[in-house]
Parts: sequence; C-alpha cells; structure tokens
Amino acid sequence: MSIPKPATNENNPFLWQKVLDTIPDPFFAQDSDGAIIAANDSAAKLFGVDRVAQLIGNSSFPYLVPELRALVERTEPVESLGEADSSQSSEIAVQFPDGTRTFEFKQNRLIDDTGNMIGTATLAKDITKNVEDKLQIELEREQLKTLIDNIPDPVFFKDTESRYLNGNAMFATCLRANSIEDVVGKTDFDFFDYDLARSFREDEKKIMESGVGVTQEEINISPDDKVRDYQTTKTPIFGSDSDSPIGLVGIARDITELKTAREELRTRATELSKTLDKLKYAQSQLVQSEKMASLGVLTAGIAHEINNPINFVYAGVHSIAKDFEDVRAVFKKTEQLPEAENPKLAIEELDQLKKEVGFHEAFTAIDETLVDIRLGAKRITEIVSGLSKFSRLGQESWDVTNLHEDIEGVLVLLKNKTKNNIRIERDFDPNLPALVCFPSKLNQALMNLISNAIDAIDDGPGKGCIRITTQAKEKTVVVSIADDGMGMEDNVKAKVFDPFFTTKRVGKGTGLGLAITYSIIQDHGGRISLESESGKGSVFTLEIPIEQNTEESQNSKPL
Repeated sequence: MSIPKPATNENNPFLWQKVLDTIPDPFFAQDSDGAIIAANDSAAKLFGVDRVAQLIGNSSFPYLVPELRALVERTEPVESLGEADSSQSSEIAVQFPDGTRTFEFKQNRLIDDTGNMIGTATLAKDITKNVEDKLQIELEREQLKTLIDNIPDPVFFKDTESRYLNGNAMFATCLRANSIEDVVGKTDFDFFDYDLARSFREDEKKIMESGVGVTQEEINISPDDKVRDYQTTKTPIFGSDSDSPIGLVGIARDITELKTAREELRTRATELSKTLDKLKYAQSQLVQSEKMASLGVLTAGIAHEINNPINFVYAGVHSIAKDFEDVRAVFKKTEQLPEAENPKLAIEELDQLKKEVGFHEAFTAIDETLVDIRLGAKRITEIVSGLSKFSRLGQESWDVTNLHEDIEGVLVLLKNKTKNNIRIERDFDPNLPALVCFPSKLNQALMNLISNAIDAIDDGPGKGCIRITTQAKEKTVVVSIADDGMGMEDNVKAKVFDPFFTTKRVGKGTGLGLAITYSIIQDHGGRISLESESGKGSVFTLEIPIEQNTEESQNSKPL
C-alpha cells in the first residue's frame, strides 16, 4: 500500500491530517522501525490518548492489551507481512471506559514511489456488533437445536425438493436411523413405501407452490412395526430476501391414543344419547301408568339413583374435553417454536405450560375417566331397563287453568273417600288469577296431597277436616292443604319427600306420591313446604308462579 500525497499543498500537514481525520475508523501508519508516522483522531481514541501528536514518533505502548501491543510493537520485519498488496487481519478486543469493543485490524505494507518498503499501514474496524450478533446467532442456534432435540415429537426440515436438511433425534428414531446425519440428504422414498412417499411429496409440492402450511392426519409405521396415526403440521420456511419458500419444517405428533380415546368417547356419547332417549320414552310411559300416575316419579323416585352415573358421564366428558384442550395447547405452542423470536423464552414457556396443564398425566387421566364413563353408562342402562314396564304418556303442553276449578275437580274424584267422615273446608281467594301451567301435572300434585290428607285422617285421631286455602300474592299463588290427621314425627318429616319412603301399610302406598308432587311443583318453578306435629295434623303449602316462560320451557317440560 502506498500513501499518495495531495497534488497540491504538499507542505501543508494540517490539510493532510484533516484528510486522515475524515476516516471514521482508526488508522495509523508506522515506519520500518515501528514508530508511528501518521494517525487519525479515531486511532488516538483507540490508543487511549487525547491527541494524535501524542502518538507520532512513539513505538512503545506498554499500556495496551497484549494482543494490540503485539500488533503495534511489531518485532518481525515488515517483509513478513507478505506481498505489497496483501493484508494481514486479526480480531482484538480493546477495553474502553464504556466497555469492551472488538476491532478487526487489517495491516498492509507501505511502499514509496520507488517501490521500497518503508513501513506499515493499519486500519481498524469496530466489529463489536458483528461479533455480538454472531455469538447471539450461535447461541440461538444452539438453543434451537437443544429445544428441537428435546421435543418429544418428531421434527424435520426439508428443502424445496423434499430432501431432508435436519431433524431431531426422535425423528431419526421414527425413521429407524442411527442418527439424524443418516437422514440428511435423503428423501421419503428412502424410508417409506413408494405410494406413501409420493403422497408426502405431492403434499409438500402444494405447500411450496401456495406458501401456506397444512395440518393433517397421516398414517405411518412406528419403530415397533405398529400402524400409528400422526397429526403432522408442515409449515413453509421463507428466506429473508425471498418471497418464495426455501423449504419447510414439519412436526408430527402420535395421536393414536388420543384418536382411540376420541372414538371411544364418541361411542359412549352416542350410547348416552340413546340411553337418554330410552329414559325419556320410559318417562313418558310412567305418567300414564295408573300406579305411578305422573312422569314426575321418574325424577323424584330415581333421580338419586341416576345422579351419580350421570355425573360420572358428564364430568368425564368435560374432563376429557379439558385434557384435549390442554394437549392441543401444548401442541400449538410446540408448532410455534421454530418461528419463536426468543427460543430460550419459548423453551421456558413450553416447559411451564406442560407443568401447568399436566401434559404427561393427561393420557392416564383420559383412561381413568373412560372407566368412569363406562360404569356410568352401564348403570343408566340398568335403570332404563327397569323402567320399561311403564305405559306411554300423552302429549303435554302449557295452558291457562283455573286453580279453583281444578281443586273442585280433584275433590269430585275423591268424593267416595271423603263423603263418610271427612269435612272439606274451602277458603278460596275470590281474586285468584288464572295460572299458566301443565294442568294435568298440577292436578296430579293436588290429587296426591289431598289423598294423603284423607289417609292421614283415616289413620289419626282427628275429627275429619281438610281445609284448603288459596291466596294470590304479587307473582305467585299460594295453596295450603291442612288436615287434622295423625301428623308426623321429626324423623318422618325429614324423609317425607324421598322417593319410595312411606309409613302406610303394605299395599296401600308406593311411597312415590309426595316425591311426584315435589317434582311437579319444582318443575313449575315453585316451592312446597310442610308443617306437621305428631297427633296434631299436617299442612302442605304450595307456592306456584302465576306466569311461566313457556318459550324457554318448551324443551324442558315438567315431568
């Protein structure tokens, strides 16, 4: 390298120095003895001095870092640098007050106009950011490699011709290769059946052409020679300066167990639906049955028996659905890893998500839940089988009814039971509004209560009086039926609405009447209460809403 002098102002060193100072990077020249003969302001900062003049003529710099000092205080002759046009490069870290920076030093020989070597010229370029970026890239590459290698699912990378570029250990295992190095450069035709490999290739061509990734289910052979179902996501990879894909990344998840569980869940759900249909059919028969009189006996009489199995099934469905959502969340997070801006943070988030959702425990939970579903469905089937004896129920619908007329109709039906020794007292509210209800169901509830009152008087010490009172409140109608019969002990009152509980003689009662009544009133959105004392009679009080939201109730008619 030669340093040309300006064509004019040859004796103007100030102008020459100005030219050097315009160079943004540190520059300095040394004679054949190593003394600095020229430098710029950036070089002065590099050497840790205030002015360029402090460098001129110096050849010893004991305060510099060893690497830079060895470069400046050169002991080899300048000829060792090689040819005149050749350069010697080295990277040196230099400590500054604000931190350490890395420079790339390029040193060339200086020759004069006659071709003689007179020294060296050195240009230093600050490459700190390049070095840091390179280190960061290497770190991220290692983090990404660690991440991919620790993903339990097979991960692979392909070029535009579907040749394998890389992958993780799990993928190599799936291909029965000793390592991923045995896979790189090969295609699916080297590992799979021709037709299967061709289908993979055609799918990947479409991805390359469209630039859009796909998620689909594929069938493959596992390392243990079993046919397995995989859910594979293939996503195109774009270069920083390319609008077309330069390859793709794929993640495959073995979903054989999940798919089996899903199919079994679907089967159980179908069975449950059929069971519920049978249950509804049996319910419709129960109300028309003269023995049970009302479909309400189903919910009141056996609700406690089907409650647990129903809970098993519904809780199981909810649990498995939640497990599927958790597994899907982990899979989705895994799919996003190759494109993560911060792989280290992505690894931590993935691990945290797995811990939060109990990723590895989900499959065991699914198996255990399916056992509960099977038991619940079996129990419901047994219950429905026991209901097959009941007769069919006629169609019911909401209607407006006059409660006083309904009460009188019930009393007419029971006249033979009351005409001998029971007096009926009526205290009816003359302003009682009409009710929106299921008239036959409400009549059945009234029938059960009045019949029970008659039976209580027959078995008790009372004078034989039943008092029926009605009263209109703001939004409800209150009906009370009081008798002076035998009354009840506290332990009996606690069980009186339980299905199949009765204190009557064998053959006189089934223990379903009050249970049916309780169900009917509840299904109307009302309430029923009891006041009773042994030897002093009982009072049943009904509180029923005047209006019903019949549109919402069409799909949930009272039993």
